[in-house]
Amino acid sequence: MKGVKQMNIYPRAHWYLLLGLAIAIAGFVPSYWTRNLEGFSLEIHIHALTATLWFITLILQPWLIKSGNIRAHRRYGTFAIFVAIALVVTALVITPNNLNLKVRNPDLKYMFIYWDVVTTTFFAVFVILAIHNRKNVQLHSRYMIATVFVPMLPALARGLFFYGIMDNFVSAIYVGNALTLIAISLLIYDDYKKGKIYLPYVAVYSMLALLGFSVEIVGSANWWQSLMNMAVTPFIWTIFLSSIIATYVILVRIGIKKKREVRRVLDKVDFGPLS
Repeated sequence: MKGVKQMNIYPRAHWYLLLGLAIAIAGFVPSYWTRNLEGFSLEIHIHALTATLWFITLILQPWLIKSGNIRAHRRYGTFAIFVAIALVVTALVITPNNLNLKVRNPDLKYMFIYWDVVTTTFFAVFVILAIHNRKNVQLHSRYMIATVFVPMLPALARGLFFYGIMDNFVSAIYVGNALTLIAISLLIYDDYKKGKIYLPYVAVYSMLALLGFSVEIVGSANWWQSLMNMAVTPFIWTIFLSSIIATYVILVRIGIKKKREVRRVLDKVDFGPLS
């Protein structure tokens, strides 16, 4: 039981994540769930399904830890990897469709592409880092929770706009992002009170803060719009795959460095006579 308590660093996480799922579903009700679903492509349906399954995964995993079912937690974690892959691939496939949107502000199309490319890439990186740190409960759990904030902004922005709370979608993006940053700030502050601030929350906060600052600047830039009109799909996949490869290379190099440090320590240890 002591091991389970050490792994269960957020005993009520499943309730907060359930609230996040409710917000995400509510945000997409006007633009997806209440529409004629036959009018959407297969990849959009798969994306919606996998996004929902990912949220359910994040809700179930801390609950399984709390109930002491470590084996089911690990087994479901393997299934979650395939969910994440499908979620990322469908996101990258449907992102170019933003160019076909009919919106009053044409810059929005290019802002959406920019936002989707960055957040999808970071989502994948956070999942990889969560897997890499699976034996480090503090980092693993925080990287997993960090993935929640990637789809939160689109849901909040849609909810603020389509429910009539705000009549400008760009403003809804900024407000939605601000609310997301406040939620992350509370998690960082909670870590601060416990004596240590961890990288995952700082990383997702920094990413969303920089993204919120730059989304309108980049989205309205002529060079960005020309590039997207010319080669949106090759660009998206190039950026994504380059980021994943870079993450993998960095993790491998860190692993090699740690092994060398262990060997140096062992070389200095005098074990004395073996017999």
